[in-house]
Amino acid sequence: MATQTQWFFSRNGGNKVGPVTSRELKRLAATGQLTRTDRIQKIGMEKMVAASRLKGLFAKPADETEAKKP
Repeated sequence: MATQTQWFFSRNGGNKVGPVTSRELKRLAATGQLTRTDRIQKIGMEKMVAASRLKGLFAKPADETEAKKP
């Protein structure tokens, strides 16, 4: 069985929470419990970064998706 990547996160500058799996992190983002400005850190990373930096974590905003239509 493959091991999932483990993440920590911090909401609004609060305490570090985790570890959680990539799947759980994506669920938190999808339900609004994790925002683009919250901080995340993968085990092995030196420091936390904005959650918005993780490609594919958040759905694209509707206006951005519409702008790309021909």
